[in-house]
Amino acid sequence: MVYGTYSKKRKLYLKAQAARSELQAIGALDLEALFASSERAKWPEILAAGAR
Repeated sequence: MVYGTYSKKRKLYLKAQAARSELQAIGALDLEALFASSERAKWPEILAAGAR
């Protein structure tokens, strides 16, 4: 199904964009941002900001 493949790629792209913008402030690389997004990992700086 072509639509399903496009939809999955689009979701991955949007997740990468969100992770990139979230991690850009701490200087993370794009690949690191994608990994954090796909693994649902949080960087220590983000966790510390959320605890405030």
